[in-house]
Amino acid sequence: MSQEIKWIKQSMAFNKNNKIAINNYCCVANISRLKFYNFFGSGLTGFFGYVLERQIKSSFSKHNHISKIFDSSLDEIAEYSDVYLQMFEQTTCAQHNEIRKKVRKALFEALKEYCFNKKGISSTVLDSVVENIYNDLFAWIVRGCEYDKNEVYRAIKVHFPILHGHRCDD
Repeated sequence: MSQEIKWIKQSMAFNKNNKIAINNYCCVANISRLKFYNFFGSGLTGFFGYVLERQIKSSFSKHNHISKIFDSSLDEIAEYSDVYLQMFEQTTCAQHNEIRKKVRKALFEALKEYCFNKKGISSTVLDSVVENIYNDLFAWIVRGCEYDKNEVYRAIKVHFPILHGHRCDD
């Protein structure tokens, strides 16, 4: 789990309604608001996008098999579900779209690199797989990870053969 997620979780405790506040985050992370805004010009939207991109990169760097990547990622999301849910609740629809683009791009790039070491996959097919995985994860998060992570894993696992380059014509 990234340090940023841990700091967000700690900073939420300062707020009586468990919201993410930049002031509290900066205090926990021991950075100035100026430094925060210089790095994340768009405030929470840029910050949330950055954190989620780092989470994706970190998950792919820790494991070398797709099943372990997603299994550990789902464990981390479940553990910090309140943080992810707050990220969603504190952003507008337009901000969701901006964050969605960043997350999908990071997931696309990570999966593209992973698939490169397999038999490969077309960008069109990969884009469709990324969209499906993103939708499964997003639906689980906005419901507060209320249903079992294994259900989400099974939905994502359907895409593993495609990511490994297995095609009907092989």
